[in-house]
Amino acid sequence: MDERENQLAFAVSGDRQREHDRLQTLQKLGLLDNSSVPIFEEATQTVAHYLQVPICILGIVDRQVEWLKAAFGLSRLGLMNDLAAQRSIPLQHSLSRQIVETRKKWLIADLANHEELSQNFLYQEYGIHAYLGIPLLLSEGECIGALAVLDLEPHRFTSQEISYLEMTARWSLSEFERAHILKIPSNQTGLVGVSATPQNSSSQEFTTYSSRTAPAMASKNKLLNQLSQELRTPLTSVLGMAKMLNTETYGPLTPKQKEYMTIIYDSGQNLLSLINQILELAVLDDLAPPLKIKPVDVEMLCQQATSHLETLASDQNKQIRLSIEPGIRIWHVDKVLVQQILYHLIASVMEGAAEESIIRLHASHRAEQLYFSIWISHPWLGEGLPNLDEVKRWFKQKELRDSKQSVASPDSSSGWSESPAYDSVKSDGFTEVSSPLETPEEQRETSSSFKTKMQFLRLELSFNLAQLHGGHLEIQGKNAASYRYIVRLQEYL
Repeated sequence: MDERENQLAFAVSGDRQREHDRLQTLQKLGLLDNSSVPIFEEATQTVAHYLQVPICILGIVDRQVEWLKAAFGLSRLGLMNDLAAQRSIPLQHSLSRQIVETRKKWLIADLANHEELSQNFLYQEYGIHAYLGIPLLLSEGECIGALAVLDLEPHRFTSQEISYLEMTARWSLSEFERAHILKIPSNQTGLVGVSATPQNSSSQEFTTYSSRTAPAMASKNKLLNQLSQELRTPLTSVLGMAKMLNTETYGPLTPKQKEYMTIIYDSGQNLLSLINQILELAVLDDLAPPLKIKPVDVEMLCQQATSHLETLASDQNKQIRLSIEPGIRIWHVDKVLVQQILYHLIASVMEGAAEESIIRLHASHRAEQLYFSIWISHPWLGEGLPNLDEVKRWFKQKELRDSKQSVASPDSSSGWSESPAYDSVKSDGFTEVSSPLETPEEQRETSSSFKTKMQFLRLELSFNLAQLHGGHLEIQGKNAASYRYIVRLQEYL
């Protein structure tokens, strides 16, 4: 088998694994049947009334069928029709299947104008002409189906109609996830799998300590999940409404109003990203985070790790570029843990990067070890890492602490106390709040200090998470332009 065939085989294997994981998620959520879900029913009714379309459905795509978890207007297709009675669509006739595969919305103004789609039984038997479907994406990124509107006549959907359907899809699925999380017993929170034993402690001591702290950790994780979900639900509505207003669905806005709505929407996206981080960090046990090893596609893994950061990078006039070295594309890792490592390391680099910078992420596989390289390229500043001297000092002090060759005080343990730029950071870990009487220059200095502190906090977290995965984070380079962050991870086969 040549290299091309080898890559294709791994790609097919990855697709099968992703589909297997998706179906397992549907099973855990209790969505693999034709029973209705109240929040989904409310969503379809609201959409049908607001958009004034005859039919709205919310379908969950299974291995062989699309289950209609909610539907409004099916009676318009005829009394006692099979679609309304069975509340399902065979997969070969499901238009939502395309959406699940591509994870993108699909608009069809008239099925009659498409040679293949005109043979679909929705058109042949029920006279459906127009279709607009929006992917239903879980918080972890998996696409489980689509929220769709159907029309018995040709229909050219407007941007306002698309925006409203997108907003309702996010809202309804967020509400469903929140309700599902609240039903999960505390002893089922977190991940399951291979766990690591802390160093410098006996197995018996660790077992005793874990038995005492496990209930508290479970309660903490459950509370964090609930609070985060409670935050995310109204925030999703705020984002949807802000987007709707910005598209001027309810009337024109003044330039200043549009500017403010854009700020509200962008700020909401940043808050949503932070909430997602909290939810993901909540499943990491403070003592010994277990590993959930499974085969994952490295390209999809990297894309999911950077997806939340791309909007933030664009707002800051920066870019994120991903490259994958040819070879094995399916890696056996803890997906959540690796995403956390990459997310916080790239975010750390972004904190110190100048405008117009390109943050580059390169993935490769060598001798049963996984390598991620992260660095910056700039049109006139060249390549390298931001705050390189401070980063070098941080790694040197980290190495000294780990080897017990020096004892660092809490204030200098991250290498910040040597730089006057961090004077506004208190020793207790909290940042002084800017006074309204501060000058613009003083406020900029405080903001810069906060960003630098965040940069090294994220760096420290990435370092520790890499160790939990049996790997290491380091910097390599011979001169300032060649320095890179290198993440080396152990692959578990």
